[in-house]
Amino acid sequence: MSRLLSLPDAAWPTRLAPGLFVLIWATGFVVARLVAPHADPLTFLCVRFGLTAIVLTGIATSAGATWPRGWRGWHDAMVAGILIHGVYLDAVFWAVHRGLPAGIAALVASLQPLLTAAVAGPLLGERVSPRRWLGIAVGLVGAGLVLAPKLGAAGGIPPEALGICFCGTIAITLGTLWQKRKAVSVDLRTNAAAQFVGALLFTLPLALLTETGQFDLSTPLLLGLAWAVLG
Repeated sequence: MSRLLSLPDAAWPTRLAPGLFVLIWATGFVVARLVAPHADPLTFLCVRFGLTAIVLTGIATSAGATWPRGWRGWHDAMVAGILIHGVYLDAVFWAVHRGLPAGIAALVASLQPLLTAAVAGPLLGERVSPRRWLGIAVGLVGAGLVLAPKLGAAGGIPPEALGICFCGTIAITLGTLWQKRKAVSVDLRTNAAAQFVGALLFTLPLALLTETGQFDLSTPLLLGLAWAVLG
């Protein structure tokens, strides 16, 4: 505690960022469960992606941030957005809407570090330290202990929803690696805006083809949407 209190002001954001990220990331699964009775999952995400792109565009424009240059820059950002936001969140929200508990969805998504570590070496040439492998392995064992007893049990985990959620985890892993290779020197604000445009372009046709467009504007839905866009 004394070490934290003695940190210079500039070091606080770096120290707090990981914990804050985990907190915000975890709330996404709560939002998925909160809005499930009030909106079709892909329809909700289309609204969320569109509004988030607008908010980020306003932030980036007011800050004078540099936008991607040429088709290649937009292409790289939108591919990352399709994988990290489009496929991943579509899969998670669809699975939760189909009865997968939000906590189980979070556990499945927590397998991403294992998948990333497994392919980071061959694809990026990055070495994962033994200490980090140990942490990843402990997390994998913990997830397995929770998931195993519920598989196949009456009223347990829906297998189809679980499989789709896992596919989403693969997608965010691939998107993370793509982002690592293609977006080394981009502006994070404009790149994020472009990512959400890509996610919207991917999700909108799926929503139009497979859903009825339910979006009931109830209080839980609006609260979940506000947090998903601004949080």
